[in-house]
Amino acid sequence: MSYGSKGMGLAEYGPYWRHVRKLCTQHLLCPSKVEAFAPLRGEEIGLLVQAVKKAGEEGQVVDLSEKTYALNEDITYRVVLGCKRADMFDLKGIIKETVLALSGIPFS
Repeated sequence: MSYGSKGMGLAEYGPYWRHVRKLCTQHLLCPSKVEAFAPLRGEEIGLLVQAVKKAGEEGQVVDLSEKTYALNEDITYRVVLGCKRADMFDLKGIIKETVLALSGIPFS
């Protein structure tokens, strides 16, 4: 049975959705994994705060939506791939498409 590249958020409720939900809750979102990646998330958030602070000191306008997407992308790269962001994957684009599909809010 092939489901293509559908993730849990875009899949119809059924066996595939239940399977992906089980994988997410048992392997990605279990308390031990969430706790294990807390320092990584804290480091990435610290980098974001420093970037926003620097931009503010320089009088620059900060697009917090874009920064939030970049933060999610950076954390996802480090959790899933174990490395900093690479140009070979466009996770930010995938995240934006998913948010758009799930919320109906247009992003440019």
